Amino acid sequence: MVSLSIRYKMLCGGLGILILLVVISCKKPTDTPLEIPESLENGLLTINEGLFQQNNSTLTWYDLYSKKVYHHVFEQKTGMGLGDTGNDIALYGDKIYVVVNNSHTLHVLNKRNGEVIARLTLSNNNSGSSPRHIAFYQDHAYISAFDGSIFKIDTTTISIQQIAQAGTNPDAVHCSGDHLIVANSGGLTSTGDSTISVFQLPELNEVARIKVGRNPGSITEDHNGNLFVMTRGDYAMIPARLIRLNLQTLEIEAEVELGTGAAMTFAAGKLYLAQYNSSLGTSKLMVMHPQTLAVEQDDIIENLSIQTLYGIRYMQIAGQGVLALNDAKQYIHQGKVVIIDLEGNLLFEYTSGLNPNKTIYIPQQ
Repeated sequence: MVSLSIRYKMLCGGLGILILLVVISCKKPTDTPLEIPESLENGLLTINEGLFQQNNSTLTWYDLYSKKVYHHVFEQKTGMGLGDTGNDIALYGDKIYVVVNNSHTLHVLNKRNGEVIARLTLSNNNSGSSPRHIAFYQDHAYISAFDGSIFKIDTTTISIQQIAQAGTNPDAVHCSGDHLIVANSGGLTSTGDSTISVFQLPELNEVARIKVGRNPGSITEDHNGNLFVMTRGDYAMIPARLIRLNLQTLEIEAEVELGTGAAMTFAAGKLYLAQYNSSLGTSKLMVMHPQTLAVEQDDIIENLSIQTLYGIRYMQIAGQGVLALNDAKQYIHQGKVVIIDLEGNLLFEYTSGLNPNKTIYIPQQ
């Protein structure tokens, strides 16, 4: 969501080897905007945010076998638009979940063919809730919404089971064991929020609210019982910071100043932090040690032509760990998805839609 997202999202074996060789082939992707993929398998699906209040969110499919790029997949499959400002996409079980913020909608799609299974309107007290992000635990989806709500949704019946309240403008959500961690961003207020909420699952009872710093956003964890929260500051006087908490005690153990911050992920024992400097119009991808919080590499994508690093996700494709980076360009042109290895080497890239937000990998069926 360009106007608001600048505010709160910047704020705001043999066969395996064969498949891997196909994945990293240098064959140039081919755009096929008018074709419809018969199935969604062994490829990448990207949600493109579009422009806020323009109702132009889309899905882009990249086929790893053919190297073809299919635009407007949702419209082609269903005959209707995806909605206004797509914020999150996730694969859970045999379904794809698409969260559309300003349309207050959750689309649930068939993993095999991309067709709609169900669609939920997410509202509280007869008012649209502006859903943001989604996480899963024991056959339930948990969705944060900017009106303060956390929705618990049964993934079998696709029905809302419970609505709880978190802090101001809940943003990123993360399931760790039987706890849901929610970043209360305060992104739509002048004073902001500085807390994370901890909910016990599956009951969805808030058991703790912890002050971590202004405008908390991206959340991840390592394999040693550490939770990491990126606080994005106010983009002026308060810099972004990386906070490490002990998952057992929920106490802050370490923190370090970042300057700017957008999103992060944990992979292969390292933290990867996406940073975008709106003043300079530059992006970089920093690598940090999770225990010492020392910077190991300041920028592993400095040789890549990434203008506006808008999203990052770790995934495994044919046994290889890769990072999917989404480049929003200047927010008004088609973006692109860039796939790199964990050392920052380019594997391939392709054109996506307007403001690509998140990318998921859908494996061979």
